Amino acid sequence: MSLISFFKTKLRQFAPGQRGKPQPEPGGVLDAPASALDQGMPIEVMKDFDAVLFFGRLAASDSNELTIERIPGEQGFPVCRVGSAVLVRGHDAGMSPVLLLGRVVDSTGSQCMVGGLKPISYETPRKSVRYPLTPPAGICVVEDAALNLSQPCRLLNISTSGACIVTEQAYQVDRPLQLQVQLTGGPGNASVYPCRVVRAAPRGGGFFEYGLLFTRLDKAGRGRLLQDIKAIRRRTEQKLLL
Repeated sequence: MSLISFFKTKLRQFAPGQRGKPQPEPGGVLDAPASALDQGMPIEVMKDFDAVLFFGRLAASDSNELTIERIPGEQGFPVCRVGSAVLVRGHDAGMSPVLLLGRVVDSTGSQCMVGGLKPISYETPRKSVRYPLTPPAGICVVEDAALNLSQPCRLLNISTSGACIVTEQAYQVDRPLQLQVQLTGGPGNASVYPCRVVRAAPRGGGFFEYGLLFTRLDKAGRGRLLQDIKAIRRRTEQKLLL
């Protein structure tokens, strides 16, 4: 069963009138409860895996309920229907993903409360830690040496071995690409990382999610990337913990 199919199955199980606690997939790992979420990392709230509703910061949490607030300077939240099922994705202190299924208890343009939380099980085979950062990014084919045809994409996470992005562009698995990421500095200071598509999945609204593997990043390049990642993570934490 794919991760997308698994999420959708769990949402159907959580529909009104249905009972039962999600069980781990064979070979999967049961995620930590809401209380393990790191307040210094963004929280993603999804209608399902194909539809991201908004990003926010964690204001409060316990084993059964969490409160997500608007990040200062970001757009307000869409108001969610009370009682509707949502997926919540964040990270723990060790940067391991935490996935939870719950119901909206209260929702405004600046705050959302989700209760009845249940952990979702899944596998995380990556050897390197993926950091949930969202700086400006673009993607283009390797034939575009001058990067003139770069298309905007949303960076979901990045590590010294690869990244995960969402874009409207359609690419096949194994397609060589170039990822531009503005980790530090202002416009015009983006770094370019040759990569190839190792995972592709459709998302709602004509978008696609891709797992990218960096293909020509030497030891020195990995070191610079890691320093940039740590710098922007510190800035993200400062913003989220105000």
